[in-house]
Amino acid sequence: RWKEARELGKRCGLNTEDAVLHHAKRLLEEAMGSNIYSQTDIIEVWKSCHTLFLESSVPNHRIGAFFLEQFNEHTDQLTTQEKLVVFRFAHKWYSGAFRSDRVSTTTASSTDASSSTDLDRIAFRGLICCHE
Repeated sequence: RWKEARELGKRCGLNTEDAVLHHAKRLLEEAMGSNIYSQTDIIEVWKSCHTLFLESSVPNHRIGAFFLEQFNEHTDQLTTQEKLVVFRFAHKWYSGAFRSDRVSTTTASSTDASSSTDLDRIAFRGLICCHE
């Protein structure tokens, strides 16, 4: 249902980036707000968000920022393994290792990737935060 609505929005010329980001955030909030999810389930939800982004046209830098913002928002709830998963996603999206399927090579420029300073900050913070 979600995928169909997103496709319809794109066909109508609507910007679907914010809707995709909101949907991913909602998936995480539902999982983290529920006591029935295990650590493995939560990691699968992070991976589902990643897959959602692969199928979208959201620029890489916005996706990297999404993962970093969610890390900052939920840092007290995340296990070491979850922190590593989230940091890997943030780093890879910022660095341009992943590309959204629907982003053309002409619109996916080097501005999608964050500066090397930001990438170093993410990697360094990941090392600090993940050593409990």
